[in-house]
Amino acid sequence: MTISASPPSGEETRAQIALRLGIALVLLVAAFMKAHQLATAPSLGEGLLHERWFNELVVLGELAFVVWLSVNWKIQFRELKTDNCPASHREDRKFSSLP
Repeated sequence: MTISASPPSGEETRAQIALRLGIALVLLVAAFMKAHQLATAPSLGEGLLHERWFNELVVLGELAFVVWLSVNWKIQFRELKTDNCPASHREDRKFSSLP
């Protein structure tokens, strides 16, 4: 009988959960600070990185990433394949014949 210090496959440890939620909290604070700056300050300068619409997209992207980290969605890439793609059916037949 062997005892493993790692959690069973597919489960997160408390440290991993705390790290994920800590990163989400830092990103949430950064997004709110950027949103406050966009609402109260004039534009910082010229160029794409200083455009108001670009910075609004950055804030929305950060908020979407915070939601993704908080909810802990696990993306299964096998489910993302389309059923109408012939290449995916060939791959399924090819790998299903392996022992």
